[in-house]
Amino acid sequence: MNTLSRHASRLALATTLATTMSAGCVDAGADADAALVAEAKGAYPTAIDVHKMMSRSCAPNAGVCHNTSNYPDLSTPASVASTLDAWCNLAIPDPTQGFDHCERQGDVLVSGTFRSEVAYVEQLSEDTYRIGLRDAVARSANVAVVRFESAAGDIVFDPIATWGVTIALVEGERDVILSVGIDEPAFTEPFIAASVLGLVQGDANRNATFGADVTGGDDNSARVIVPGSLERSYLWGRVTATVPGSRMPLANAPLTEPEYVALACYIQGLPADGVVSADAAIDYDGCAYAKAPERHAIAN
Repeated sequence: MNTLSRHASRLALATTLATTMSAGCVDAGADADAALVAEAKGAYPTAIDVHKMMSRSCAPNAGVCHNTSNYPDLSTPASVASTLDAWCNLAIPDPTQGFDHCERQGDVLVSGTFRSEVAYVEQLSEDTYRIGLRDAVARSANVAVVRFESAAGDIVFDPIATWGVTIALVEGERDVILSVGIDEPAFTEPFIAASVLGLVQGDANRNATFGADVTGGDDNSARVIVPGSLERSYLWGRVTATVPGSRMPLANAPLTEPEYVALACYIQGLPADGVVSADAAIDYDGCAYAKAPERHAIAN
């Protein structure tokens, strides 16, 4: 056999080996994926079974985790259903850990001719609040009246004069101090506090990025669970550690790979209206995630 023939034979052999090894790897990977999906199908065939998995990992005991304690409540199938399309970034202990994609278009502070979107709200004392703004203040005034509107222009909070709700403006600053003059703790002060702290904050995590600018508006923002979308479902991001904040669950056993498949297919299979019965079958065969499941489980 001449030199050229020997090279050709070696090349053919190498090509055959590479093809065989590649096919073996693909088959092994496909078999492993199929095994995960089969295990998920067997353990979590219906929506109520998936909730049992959520309860085991996130809400096993009353008063802790996500059982009548932390937002959102995941303790019952009904409470999980209430999280569908519900706002995220609510009631988190550290606002700076919030996710930009959960942020909504903020309410608007209006004082005279000055208007600016509310970035964040911070309570400093019982009757004093700091309100961050998107825009720098256009004028200075030690005392100025104020009202708040929604992004659409509807009145959100328009305090009456006798309540003494005013703001101090400093030209060029991007925050203002709001003060409350009335001393009526039985009703008025709690109402004012709820109104101010309930303002929609466009940059609640204070990182200078207004989330609605990134997502293109509230209709594209993240929610706790978005039917059909893992990418926009904040719950999925927290259990996979793909959004800011500690990986969930914190105190209980982490999810296994089949459980990730079950949760993903539950979310992707939810109807757009979010109405799903407890005994509804999880559509693993039509689930995009099940066709190529990723690996998120924490290695032992």
